[in-house]
Amino acid sequence: MQIHVLLTGNCPLKSQGICANVSVIDNSIVFETATELNHLPELCSLHQPDLLLLVLDSWETQVNAIAHRLPAVNVLGLSAQNGQVCHTLIHNNVINGCLPETSPPEILIQAIRTVASGHTWFSQPLLKTILRPTPQPNEKQSVLTNRELAVLRLVTQERTNKEIARELGMGKRTVCDHLSAIYEKLGVASRVGAALKAERFGLVE
Repeated sequence: MQIHVLLTGNCPLKSQGICANVSVIDNSIVFETATELNHLPELCSLHQPDLLLLVLDSWETQVNAIAHRLPAVNVLGLSAQNGQVCHTLIHNNVINGCLPETSPPEILIQAIRTVASGHTWFSQPLLKTILRPTPQPNEKQSVLTNRELAVLRLVTQERTNKEIARELGMGKRTVCDHLSAIYEKLGVASRVGAALKAERFGLVE
């Protein structure tokens, strides 16, 4: 299935490199490019992309200003180094995922496909830069079953539900049931939230 991506960044050369690297591996991902952040709402309405791929660069603080003007679109951010900004943007539902600019094309393609299909994506390296172990989890968080912990560990490794089901020898529906239980116990509503809690409280190795 073809995925239409609107790639926006203030460095045309960098954008060309991203397009070329991805297209060599997966030519079903088709790019449009833009260099003006302020024009994104109009461009998204015009092109109606499956995904807005945003190279954050120096735009981190400006993204919030235009977020409310964007039509309904899944947004994936690329960050040079500012993991804290990515975390904030994901937490505020401005973007659906983020990964480092240095990620290999295979990982970028997986992130594009995941976010374009309506799911969230986070990068473990970015999480590691912004999270440090804090005091022990509360009693409710500590009652995750061994099976739930196994699922959570794979979630933090950026595995899909299908990959988790295959590795743990269970059905995809069972994976979804475990995820629902994990979300309830951790007081979160998404894979990103669960991964953040897992990293923050050291719930998984």
